[in-house]
Amino acid sequence: METRLLEGLDAAIDVALAADLDRHFGDDDQQLRDDLWALQRHKARVAALEARLIDRYRTRSAWAGDRSRSATAALARDARISPAKAKALLARGRKLSTMPASAAALAAGEISAEQVDLLSRANQPWRDAVFAEHETSLVGHCRRMRWRPLRQVVDYWCQGADSIAAEDGAAVLEHRRAASIGSTLDGETVLRANLPAVGGAAISGELARLERILYLDDQRTRRDRTIRQRRADALVQMALRSRASVPGGLKPRPLISILVGEDSFRRTCELAEGSVITPGQLVPLLGDADIERIVFDGPDRVLSVSKKRRFAGALRRAVEVRDRHCQHPSGCDEPASNCDVDHIEPWPISRRTSQVNGRLECRPHNRDPAKHDPGDGLAGPSPRAP
Repeated sequence: METRLLEGLDAAIDVALAADLDRHFGDDDQQLRDDLWALQRHKARVAALEARLIDRYRTRSAWAGDRSRSATAALARDARISPAKAKALLARGRKLSTMPASAAALAAGEISAEQVDLLSRANQPWRDAVFAEHETSLVGHCRRMRWRPLRQVVDYWCQGADSIAAEDGAAVLEHRRAASIGSTLDGETVLRANLPAVGGAAISGELARLERILYLDDQRTRRDRTIRQRRADALVQMALRSRASVPGGLKPRPLISILVGEDSFRRTCELAEGSVITPGQLVPLLGDADIERIVFDGPDRVLSVSKKRRFAGALRRAVEVRDRHCQHPSGCDEPASNCDVDHIEPWPISRRTSQVNGRLECRPHNRDPAKHDPGDGLAGPSPRAP
């Protein structure tokens, strides 16, 4: 039964659900977007209230009245959610009680529950003192940053807060690597794997490369396959090519880029697709790797200017390392491996192919006229310091 604490909440939701959306919004897409984002803010505030209630439910053992086995079991049963979800909600409530800045920002709808969970994973017992010192700053990053760069910031913070623990955590992930393969009663093959960051990036990168080739082939032949089907076919191709390869043949060498000169690059250690790793995870690769040095005087320094129309070689590599993901104004995080290097001021006008006149844009944002930013040629690149 609803209590006075939640009085009026159902009524407000009923009014919103009963609204005629066609009549309410008409053709006003901006109002639709505004209301959708307002709803996300309300969801965050409700999540803050939920966390407080669930933590009280836990600390008072309100779940034990019917002799349930645990708070997780009781919450999963009564809320009709999975035990994993119930466990996560209880953990959020417990952690938020020790994270006042995060709790206040969530209650104000300024950050999301998912961002709170990200900070909670950083707030471990062995670094609780330093987390308390830096929590306000981390919450500030949550207010300003998109998910992918925020996750990188938190990962780097964890490494800085406890570098030994970070290396130990990487070793645990390495130890947990596993793969299994089996068959269903219908004869389908089921694959499952847990891979550490470096190995996982090798698999996902090659799978994405082959899927892209299959996609282009589908465009030419008008074959109808979903992206999941192309990935499955690409996985089979990887196996067939491995079997056909020459024993003892050369395998691709890892490329390690060392960034020098810009102070903000000092602690950068991540894969091309953005996953933060520890320096120790690179050590096994050093014997076989190619190493390149890229020197920056600052994020806008022009390394070279070319009269050629296309970005290639060292110039393209410089832009890839500097930007590292799509720089479209909409805020796209597609990694450099899936991006073109686009002229900021169009080449027919500028006749300049240079670092300062280039930026990464993913294929849809660069090649689709409906998605490409207009680009008045006045703004400089939007480099993102690694």
